[in-house]
Amino acid sequence: MKSGICLAAASAALLLVPARAGDCGKLVSYGTVSLTDIPGRSSAFVPVEIAGVPKLMEVDTGAGVTTITSAAANELNLKSTRTDVPVYDLTGANASQFVSASLKIGGLSGDKVHFMLGTAYLDNFGDPRVAGLLGADILQKFDVSIDFGAHTFALLSQDHCDGQVVYWPERPLAVIPFKLENGTDIILEVNLDGQDFKAQLDTGAGTSTLEKGKAQRSFDIVPGSADTPAAGSLGGDERIPTWKHTFKTLSLAGIEVANPTIYIIPDKFDENVNTWSTGSLLDRRANSVEIPPMLLGMDVLRHLHIYIAYREKKLYITPAAGEPPPGAAPAATPEQAK
Repeated sequence: MKSGICLAAASAALLLVPARAGDCGKLVSYGTVSLTDIPGRSSAFVPVEIAGVPKLMEVDTGAGVTTITSAAANELNLKSTRTDVPVYDLTGANASQFVSASLKIGGLSGDKVHFMLGTAYLDNFGDPRVAGLLGADILQKFDVSIDFGAHTFALLSQDHCDGQVVYWPERPLAVIPFKLENGTDIILEVNLDGQDFKAQLDTGAGTSTLEKGKAQRSFDIVPGSADTPAAGSLGGDERIPTWKHTFKTLSLAGIEVANPTIYIIPDKFDENVNTWSTGSLLDRRANSVEIPPMLLGMDVLRHLHIYIAYREKKLYITPAAGEPPPGAAPAATPEQAK
């Protein structure tokens, strides 16, 4: 199910009006917020308000739809409605109900936003403040800037000049075109130890993965060997064994991550498992979308500052900012930099 989302900036609603032909506006942010760390979790959690109550949501570019946990829905007394278009989680369990509530993120707010009601698999955040996943159905309506080093998150208007997005201090910059598969999945080209692969960018995945067949054919990797030992199972599902291998270099258009550890996963989907992603809700069994052999998770992404220009279908990437010292001034926002 695609959520029917309409977020508007209360103080700047006109900024959502597309620029006239020949015009291009300045970069406008709807507020920069600080990400919240949760012990034991590598994901990025952004502060929000749902039905007027402060909560956290995991920023998940790999989730097709925004979801809310059953615990949060019950806490907020949200009534569910059944949908005829279910979506599926990692375990194959389907979600077929949604709830509606107000949502506020930074300077944006919406009065009636649809949240898919998550399955039991999505209740395992381990922190009652976390209400669910902020998925691509909302994210793709904006530009998204995430600096994992400075722990900042911003949503920005898409009505600006193409390419005029790098508001942070200049560092080595990669501009990477991507395809938006299935309407939501960000698919880009990466290079791993000299081999090119298509990969999905997934901020909801804790680890980066590569299909076993591709790993064996491209690198002569032997799962279970000394340099590729068993690494348990994906998402705790014993049907999906994994192994791990440390490579020399992962390159994204010239920006390199040294010695990345990539988890090797089985090639084929089990009939009851529709996606290897560790948090996404998206029914891929009902279509013929080609799943890329590689997934870029937070173990790689946490080293980067990523600007996702969904309208342009481009990523603007630099190394992440250093951790700001205690008491330091907050990172510059797009408004301050312009």
